Amino acid sequence: MERKIKSRLIWWLRAFITLLLLYLVFQIVSVEKIISAIENADIFLVLIAVSLTPIHIILQSVKWRVLVRQLNVDFTLYNSIRSVIFGITIGIVTPGQLGEFVGRAVSAENISKSSLVGLAITDKIQNMIILALGGLTTYIIFAFGFSILTVVSSLLISFVLISIAMSLPRISSLFLRFIPEELKKPWLLNSFSAVKGISSRVLLISIVFSCIFYLVVLVQMHLLLNSFLDVPLESTLFGYATMMFVKALLPISFGDIGIRELSAMYFFSLQGVPHEPVFNASALLFFLNIALPSVLGSFLVPRFERFILEAIERSRQ
Repeated sequence: MERKIKSRLIWWLRAFITLLLLYLVFQIVSVEKIISAIENADIFLVLIAVSLTPIHIILQSVKWRVLVRQLNVDFTLYNSIRSVIFGITIGIVTPGQLGEFVGRAVSAENISKSSLVGLAITDKIQNMIILALGGLTTYIIFAFGFSILTVVSSLLISFVLISIAMSLPRISSLFLRFIPEELKKPWLLNSFSAVKGISSRVLLISIVFSCIFYLVVLVQMHLLLNSFLDVPLESTLFGYATMMFVKALLPISFGDIGIRELSAMYFFSLQGVPHEPVFNASALLFFLNIALPSVLGSFLVPRFERFILEAIERSRQ
């Protein structure tokens, strides 16, 4: 009962934070200018950005399939696409899309759910590392200028972060040692075992997919921005990289709504880009890559309702 009350309080708190952030956003932007920008948008560029959404989903799905096949199971690309879309659907209402772990696990039938959670966490950590790499290195170079010192610093940060991404199995083994024995439940050990079983080759392939995925979303953002006004690529790179990093650090609203728009407007304003086109572009980016897949995934909810309830029941034991 207490856990149920706590969950409801957290949900309402996040709902309040989301509404508060949206209120702040609309205190900054002009609704008239937003509408005007939409009316004068370059539809061709918007359509190109829309066409990248399936590629966005397929890249995530191929990467997820590569990770899951480490469990020596039959996992088709169709299964992977369905799992990824359902994960996005569940993740949109949880902090930092953490519910995506459960969503991906319950939608993959006849495979160990705890092992899938471990792999999903690995996938998430890799994506976070790429966001950190892009955000930190871009900010250093843009804030302090292009010099030997900033380039060396950026390369050092990149080396450290990629090394961490490649060492996740060893890090997970080390982390497991510090967990008290009474907490080492079978499902937890299965999760860690799945992570430890990831080969270096698969880790490298999945990191490459994370980088490509990052670049595809960057291109989407650039196309959407330029559908409203001309924005140089370097300005898009700075605003996008820092926005993505900040919203990953502050997972306090539903679907990062508000955080994404506020951080985007702030960082793009440092490059002289007006708020309204940035708001439109970031909102469209959310619609294409999060909201639209979530709508598709919502049709899968009744099918996997039994698995969701079973997962919740096991978590209470």
